[in-house]
Amino acid sequence: MPLSLFGITANPFDELVERATSEKLTSPNWGLILDVCDRVNNGDAQTASDCALCLRKRLNHRDPHVVALALCLIDSCVNNCGHKFKSEVCSKEFVAELLSKATGSNRAVADRVRSLIRRWSQETGSDGSMEPIQNLYSEMKREGYEFPAPKEKKKGSGAFDLNAFKQEEEDLAKAIQLSLKDQQVTTTTNQASVQKLNTISSESTVRTTVKALYDFEAVEDNELSFQAGEYITLIDDSDPNWWRGSSHRGDGLFPASFVTRDLGAFVERQGFSEENKKTVSFDENVLVTSIQPEKAVEIDEAKLDKCLIMLQETDPTGERADPPELLQLERECHAMSDLIDKELSEIDQQHNRLTEANVRLMDAMNLYDFAMSESSMPVTHMASQGQYTSNIGPIRQEMVPQGNFTGVDNVPIGQQNLLPGYNYTFTLQS
Repeated sequence: MPLSLFGITANPFDELVERATSEKLTSPNWGLILDVCDRVNNGDAQTASDCALCLRKRLNHRDPHVVALALCLIDSCVNNCGHKFKSEVCSKEFVAELLSKATGSNRAVADRVRSLIRRWSQETGSDGSMEPIQNLYSEMKREGYEFPAPKEKKKGSGAFDLNAFKQEEEDLAKAIQLSLKDQQVTTTTNQASVQKLNTISSESTVRTTVKALYDFEAVEDNELSFQAGEYITLIDDSDPNWWRGSSHRGDGLFPASFVTRDLGAFVERQGFSEENKKTVSFDENVLVTSIQPEKAVEIDEAKLDKCLIMLQETDPTGERADPPELLQLERECHAMSDLIDKELSEIDQQHNRLTEANVRLMDAMNLYDFAMSESSMPVTHMASQGQYTSNIGPIRQEMVPQGNFTGVDNVPIGQQNLLPGYNYTFTLQS
């Protein structure tokens, strides 16, 4: 038995089971599945336990495709490996793993597991070899889980019969040996036969027969007329709408939707009689509306008000039809939405600018009021000293000589009205 790193015993089925359930496989590889079954049958109970343990690991793979391949391998081992593998499937750990997958979130995997549980329970109901599986089936059925009916076994899918596969391999080997013994044809003859077969195959591929479903009358010279039920040899079907074919009427183009590849399809023959011709009539009482050229979109308050009034007057129950011009009016109003949003944005910006200017103006007014209040305070009198100083022009102090001198406003000093109780100091201009 191989040993892995640190002396831990490796599972001998790891490599083989991983190959048989590889995510790269598009369908079950029955050759690898047979190898797994043969190794389990040739081993003892421990071999079956190792295989079951490895399969439990693959059931927990994150890829649902790998899980589906693992379920197919488990089903094949149950059918071909006898009681020792069934005992491993009926173990407590394996049953818990099956229950987890049968009630999991992946619907495809859950349906597949429940289908296997149902089939195993029904097939082993008489001998009781898989009693835990039968109990699991009964318990899940009581809880309300649905068990899909097993599908009919098809070639290459479902459970695998080991004996039948071996018998088919033996028969195939015998047939190959007999074929090799009977082959005495020369190489030239073989090449001619192969070339002939290839020619016939290519002709059969290109020359496909189709059946007409409806009558078709050619309008152009390169079109092919036919009646319903006639067979047409298909020449070219590369175009999805118009195919080319030939019949007893000739060859030409025809609509691809007028024929079918199902030669057994039932069609009703009508022919090109006058009574079967379809006619087209026009209703003269059709409401014709002229399409007016679109005008430049502009905000119209009258249209908005009219649309609101018409919407308020509509019947929500639908018993009374809406006015015919309401739909057009709604479209025109809806077209104004971008202009209205733009106008509102400009108004909002203008309002913000005016608010900012108002704040600045209020600050300036407050500053002006403060300055005016400071400048309008009364002149400070030195009442405590009883002096008043008046400065007129450049100041120069001199002794007052005798004679008549003028003071303020050219009035003689002796003639000025002075307030009693104050000492006046006059500074004369030179």
